[in-house]
Amino acid sequence: MVNVLINALVALLVGGATLSFSFQAETTGGSGTSAASGNSASQYVTQGTIVSAGEKYRMENSDAVVLSDGKVMCIYQKAIDEVILQEAAAGAAGIANPFAVLLGSDSNYDVAASDADAQGIPRKIVLKAKSGARYTIRVKDYRKLSDIDTLQFVFRAEDFPTAVVTDLR
Repeated sequence: MVNVLINALVALLVGGATLSFSFQAETTGGSGTSAASGNSASQYVTQGTIVSAGEKYRMENSDAVVLSDGKVMCIYQKAIDEVILQEAAAGAAGIANPFAVLLGSDSNYDVAASDADAQGIPRKIVLKAKSGARYTIRVKDYRKLSDIDTLQFVFRAEDFPTAVVTDLR
């Protein structure tokens, strides 16, 4: 059942869609809990959007913009005003291609999906990393797109005029 839900979501995204989401990351100590509290050692919560078409995507939240034209991945970190460019297949700074993660081809994660809507799109996705971290994605809203501006997937220096750019390609 899980694979069917994930496949429905990936088909929507690859076919061209915009999706709004909330994201929660919980990291733990080596034993699975923090020594002091017995709870998750740290937690990160944000919300954002992803626009996608084929292997191209643009994810944005309050901290970062990650975009890829399928060949080059651009990671813009707002707090430090820095852009990192790398080959899309490289997946740096813990940010992997979202399609590879969802389809299970990134072996660092176990993926589970639940709470599907009438179209079979999951409303909740849980990624469990081999490191013990747990990531919960809640799909808030989505819509299929027929006309997509492909320039939003391409790094353009004028979109980040004050950023320091590090090119790792």
